[in-house]
Amino acid sequence: MTAAEVKRAEAKAASLRFKLNTPPKAAVDVTGIYTDRSYNRKHGGRPESDGPIRRNKKNDKGEDHRNQGDARGRIPWKDEEQKKRNMALYHAAPERPASLSDLPNLTGEWMCSATAGDWDEFLYLLEVDEFTRKLAKARKWGVRHSEQRIVLSPDKTKVSIQSHQQKLQYTTNPTSADSSVANAPAPASEKGANGSDNLADVMMLINGEPQQIVYEGNTGTGNLNWEGKVLVTRMELPKLGPCVIKRSLGSDMMSMTVDLHVSYIHASRTFMLRTELIY
Repeated sequence: MTAAEVKRAEAKAASLRFKLNTPPKAAVDVTGIYTDRSYNRKHGGRPESDGPIRRNKKNDKGEDHRNQGDARGRIPWKDEEQKKRNMALYHAAPERPASLSDLPNLTGEWMCSATAGDWDEFLYLLEVDEFTRKLAKARKWGVRHSEQRIVLSPDKTKVSIQSHQQKLQYTTNPTSADSSVANAPAPASEKGANGSDNLADVMMLINGEPQQIVYEGNTGTGNLNWEGKVLVTRMELPKLGPCVIKRSLGSDMMSMTVDLHVSYIHASRTFMLRTELIY
């Protein structure tokens, strides 16, 4: 037997020993229900009782398919989660109000200083045309254009909220209480004491009782309550459904935040007292 034949025999014997010492491989997954990772838990797989492999969250390009938007760029599952939160807020039992001495004084003339949230989608649901929405976006959704004049009664059981937005028209109601959008110029008889437009002198009761409220040119039935130190409006809008509006005073007593929760939208505006704004 030559030296080469001896080496071949030794290699063959070594290969045979390796095969004998190697554990058997998992069966080929021809059905696609399980993978070879499920052969044995100690080999890094799952036992068959765990069920089939879940669908991969990423597509062939490595993108998470859950975050792929629709034709308008909306992400359905995020909108669905926000809608659930908004509905829970609408149906939640009102919190107990703070004592009369602790309730904030929202009386004053306020100018919008900042915005956040999806105002574009909000106007889209109101059937505002695309050109007007782009114009509103260019004006930062009302920053330094949207104004609110609020008057609280001394016992804080009545409130008048008069809103308008300068020179921007995208609703049809010329005098909207609790509205934060612009309207057509009001007749002289409907102008405020200082000549400003869109100041409907409507006093609303803060008692939780149903009453007519107009928001963004849409009239609906709703109620107002003090919840803690927050003035909360709950109402039904014809185009949008249940709506919750929260007004709260900042810790500096010079800023006010208005939060809007409607459908699958959460948006907010921050207002400052006009005397605090620098022009």
